Amino acid sequence: MTLALSPYADTALDKTNQFGLSARNQLSKHFPNLTVKTAVQYTTAAGELVQLISAEVDGKKTAETAFNSKLRSHALITGHSSWSQKKSAGSYGTIIYYSFGISQLVGA
Repeated sequence: MTLALSPYADTALDKTNQFGLSARNQLSKHFPNLTVKTAVQYTTAAGELVQLISAEVDGKKTAETAFNSKLRSHALITGHSSWSQKKSAGSYGTIIYYSFGISQLVGA
């Protein structure tokens, strides 16, 4: 699983409680295969967004990104003293197969 959060929330994982334990320590102990990834986009106007994403559900992908083609090169256009060429690419975005494999919450 992947825990995705903002850099601000990532630093909060290292704060210790009255017993000297941190949330990061407890997560790594109970979920040894958990990876933590940070992105600034998880800081929103409503608060700090945290997502727990499972890579697979019953051996099938939870989500994947899809492209209609990676990169297309169009015809070469000859100018008076130069050439130019247009290149284009497209994306369908993320296809989510099992939405219950992704959990999120917003907090302060």
